[in-house]
Amino acid sequence: MIITGYIFTLFLRLALPVVVLLPQVAAGALWADDPMLLEHETSGWFAGGFQVAGGAQLHWDEDAMRYRPFQPPDDSTPSLRLGTPRQDFELGGQNDWQFGVDLDAIVSPSVVDTSHTYSGYQAERAPVLELEAFLLSGHGQGLNFHLGRHQAVSQGLLFAGGSQWGLSAGAQLEEINSRFSVFGVNRVAATKDPLAGFGVAGESDYVGGGTWQSSLSSPWSSAITLSAGYVTGRETSALYPGIGLPEASYGSHEGSSEGYSLGLDSRWFRNQVHLSVETAISRFDSDISDQNDSVSDRAYSASVSFKPELKLLPLNWEIGAQAQEVGHHFHSPGNQALARDRSMERYYMRFQPLPDWSMGYSYRREAPSREDAGDGLLGDELFARGSLRITDWVQLNPSGQLKRERCRDTDTTVYHSLLSLTANTWLIPEALSYRNTIKLNHTRRSDSSPLATEESHQYYSGELHWQAISPGRMRPGMDVNLSFRADRYHSDLPQTALQNDYRIMLSVDSRLPGS
Repeated sequence: MIITGYIFTLFLRLALPVVVLLPQVAAGALWADDPMLLEHETSGWFAGGFQVAGGAQLHWDEDAMRYRPFQPPDDSTPSLRLGTPRQDFELGGQNDWQFGVDLDAIVSPSVVDTSHTYSGYQAERAPVLELEAFLLSGHGQGLNFHLGRHQAVSQGLLFAGGSQWGLSAGAQLEEINSRFSVFGVNRVAATKDPLAGFGVAGESDYVGGGTWQSSLSSPWSSAITLSAGYVTGRETSALYPGIGLPEASYGSHEGSSEGYSLGLDSRWFRNQVHLSVETAISRFDSDISDQNDSVSDRAYSASVSFKPELKLLPLNWEIGAQAQEVGHHFHSPGNQALARDRSMERYYMRFQPLPDWSMGYSYRREAPSREDAGDGLLGDELFARGSLRITDWVQLNPSGQLKRERCRDTDTTVYHSLLSLTANTWLIPEALSYRNTIKLNHTRRSDSSPLATEESHQYYSGELHWQAISPGRMRPGMDVNLSFRADRYHSDLPQTALQNDYRIMLSVDSRLPGS
């Protein structure tokens, strides 16, 4: 085996520490109408990041027994060549492999902890390392793996589909148009302890399983995909259906559970019709002696959408329907947030009057899967979003959502409204930019509700990005980012009357050309 060339590029991102203490005067400037200026929270961080990327080409010639100079390859002879710089490590040629590492961490500075005092003594809390992201990934020759925080599996009845710590690996079998993957992830979203996500802190923290997908060709369909899934793990407590809170009437659930699923995803009539169905079965084995040793149940989901091709009208529209039914004893360790004992139907319509503008309406009905468990709720939603380019250097992205839910059991109605506006501005083209986001969320409930009747959440954020030094041929570049975030939450409940959070962070990024 002969190695005649390698390329290694290093990408380094380092964010400098900035701790900003917002005084009460600054808080009053931000919220002049706030009668409770003393009840605000300030935060500062040391934010750091490190990314490694490189490339190398590895080739061999089985007939060669001595070193020879580099020659351009042809289609018939394995040879050695010098590759192009990449953002990851690559072993190329007949066996191509690419590797990447991504690491982001935030260090909260040491502060005085006033929550635990004894005889006037106040303990000082040590700095806390929060590992925001770590991912080691690689792929080549139809194989891939990921280690760290990532989405190991797509969302479905068995899987929540969120980002979790763990390991996953997959294979692409092109001969039979199939994909296979296995995974083992930690259910605990551990960001405080950088190493907690790599191990299993307890028997109830792990989830493992695998998926299989096969694509079929058909003269009547644009694409047909069959899928199967398996998941296993442990549960420590049951979740109250629909809310996600422990409920005493369901008892303490401790034991192991597993689930199986089958699915079909297809597109018809030149991708105008999209049909998807999935069914799953689970089995839960309890560790408590006074309960049944094993319980099983099923869950179903189906969706269909129609998006016609309108060649004569400049209008894109889509209509669709979704349905889901989850049994009372359905347990999936990979999707514990799925509300059990529920039957749901949803109908929606959306259309695009302009290329950058869309709006729609949806209607939803939910009821317990058992006929004697109540009437459920009704809800509808109206939403719109768009993009407006004022000039070549100013762009606005507004969005709005109005939602109404009515619980027929308690005869209460909840109204939600969410308004958002994001502005992107180039102050100096290709050098200095600014982004500002405003979100206003308001919730109002009827007087008969036991929860807060009025809730409001205001979110403001801004980021100033300056490319101080442009990367050159042999010179790394440097970017400076100054960002802030302000949160205000208010409700009519005394214990959560007012909660404010203000944060400011400064970071400096440096990277090599081509990264």
